[in-house]
Amino acid sequence: MSAAPRRDWVEIVATLLLALAAVATAWSSYQASRWNGDQAGREPGRPPTPFAMPEYRLASTAEAERLDQAAAASSAAVSTNIQHATNYVLGCLLFLGTVSWIATFPVSLSV
Repeated sequence: MSAAPRRDWVEIVATLLLALAAVATAWSSYQASRWNGDQAGREPGRPPTPFAMPEYRLASTAEAERLDQAAAASSAAVSTNIQHATNYVLGCLLFLGTVSWIATFPVSLSV
């Protein structure tokens, strides 16, 4: 019978923790709605978030932008090179097809 009182304490503690979690969740939801209302009523000159402020800049932002521009330029060069290669292959196939077609023409060897 000694296990029953211990089990009762565990259930009481678990119930209290669940109740505390429910109250904390409700309080967080209430605070979120209040802050959302405060943010909606802010003055028009303020930024929407701290991340939109000019002072907030990551150290690697400029490097990332530079790399994005380099990647875009490289991608454009690759697209141009692929088009040139496609044109050369098409030209070679057209030339070989024409030569093959001309080779099937009858030939007169008399002079």
